[in-house]
Amino acid sequence: MDFQIGDKVRFLDDTGGGKIARIEDKVIYVSLEEGFEIPYLENELINTEEKKPDRKIFVREKIKPPEKKIEIIKKKSNNNEINIFFAFIPKEEDIANFDNLDVYLINDSNYNLLYNYAKYKIFYRNI
Repeated sequence: MDFQIGDKVRFLDDTGGGKIARIEDKVIYVSLEEGFEIPYLENELINTEEKKPDRKIFVREKIKPPEKKIEIIKKKSNNNEINIFFAFIPKEEDIANFDNLDVYLINDSNYNLLYNYAKYKIFYRNI
């Protein structure tokens, strides 16, 4: 064991204890409360003080919060023309047949477009 001057120790085979006054080779001189110094061998003593570590085991470092990245939103070009198109594409390759069509609404502008779509049955009459 590592004993140092000033450590509080207890006797292994005897009652009582004291502080280490001096150390010579393997003989440790323990001073009692009465003022006497009694020599003991190193293996006859128990150190009662908890050893303090030389350095901290758990170091509390301040954690820096991550830097907030500012996202720069690029402006759309100054081309503010409204370009909205309808595309009618036949489902069948027959050009003369306009009964089955796919209808597409194309928004080619810098704006959002809101729209409604409804489908009704239309009856044709011969005029």
